Amino acid sequence: MKKKLILCCTAAIALAAASGASAATVINVNAATNAGTVVGLSAGTYTVEFVGTANGGAYNAWNAWNGATAGCNGAGENCSRGWLVNLAADFGSSGSFDRSNAYFYTQAKLPDNSFRFSTPEAALAQIQTVGDFIYAPAEFYKDPSAFTSFGGPITFTLSSDQDVNFFIQDSPLNDNLGGVSFVLNRVSGAVPEPASWALMIAGFGIAGFAMRRRPQLSFA
Repeated sequence: MKKKLILCCTAAIALAAASGASAATVINVNAATNAGTVVGLSAGTYTVEFVGTANGGAYNAWNAWNGATAGCNGAGENCSRGWLVNLAADFGSSGSFDRSNAYFYTQAKLPDNSFRFSTPEAALAQIQTVGDFIYAPAEFYKDPSAFTSFGGPITFTLSSDQDVNFFIQDSPLNDNLGGVSFVLNRVSGAVPEPASWALMIAGFGIAGFAMRRRPQLSFA
């Protein structure tokens, strides 16, 4: 009886977890606008997973030169002008997004790699396989000495529920094409959504009903 209860409850929890996972939303950020994309997030720790058009995103990468490329090597890499993937996030200050509490995230630099590519697909493939990211206050995004290494994927932690403004750090923006698409994965601090709780409670109810219907045995 205990085994059946455990299995039933485990199934309910797994179903609830699957429901929460399937609710992941792709966030798209247009590189041609300064407004960015505002997302309401719950408290917790998040990692960024870049995706492209093949996985429901609107973009693969962005280009700061009207789509032009130049200076690429024979493999279409290490371009002086090309397609790239990076991201900035404004965590707000005094109830507004004035970029005073904003950070710029990009790939850790490697020798002979500008992280600019001849195609948006190549830029996306690179950032999906790179292991390390670095970050700096957005206003110092052109200063190499301002960056700190994560030693892993883009990660940030929110101590309370709040809005975050994701944007492309560049100026001017009128010659930009494309954008970035990504999914936020909450890796800690997750609380089941109301629908998930309902699934879990329903599972517990089914388990309890099954126990009540089972003949009661007594031993003298």
